[in-house]
Amino acid sequence: DLSKLPRGEIHGSQRFHFPKIKESDIVQRLEKICLEEGLDYDQNALEFIATRSNGSLRDGEMTLEQLSLLGKRITISLTYELVSNLYIFTHFFLLIG
Repeated sequence: DLSKLPRGEIHGSQRFHFPKIKESDIVQRLEKICLEEGLDYDQNALEFIATRSNGSLRDGEMTLEQLSLLGKRITISLTYELVSNLYIFTHFFLLIG
């Protein structure tokens, strides 16, 4: 949050504002990756990943990569499970931090 930084720090730093990528474009990119990598997937799983990535292609690709490492068909239930586990894991370490 830039409002919490001292004025001198803000002046000397660079700020980048990248526009959010449309969900449909993220889904198309994820589909292309799945086809190139030979991954078996459900369309609604890719749509969920795109929604959760909040306009960030990098986040969507990272989620897809994590799912692909499981060696299973990428389904909506598997995607929910991964996202839920990551959420719990992240918040656990923030609490014990």
